[in-house]
Amino acid sequence: MRNTLEKPQPVWFAHGMGTITMPRPKLRRLWTFNEMAAELAETNAPTELWDGEIIMSPAPKPSHQEVVFNLASLLKQFGSLILSLGPSRCLP
Repeated sequence: MRNTLEKPQPVWFAHGMGTITMPRPKLRRLWTFNEMAAELAETNAPTELWDGEIIMSPAPKPSHQEVVFNLASLLKQFGSLILSLGPSRCLP
């Protein structure tokens, strides 16, 4: 397991007559693919590893699903009526 500091920040800065000390940034864990595969439970949730950070996308909301369905329906009509492309499917 590797740890790294978040974006470097100034440790102090002068403000008027006094000096303010900034808190140290928190350590964050950088994962490797093997560590992620070994330690995280298997799930159907979309999970990606970007530069050592685990990114989990939220599930789409019903309004998003409705927009996707409507767009797919329009594309299917366009493809079958105008282009004669054959069968079309809407997949995740």
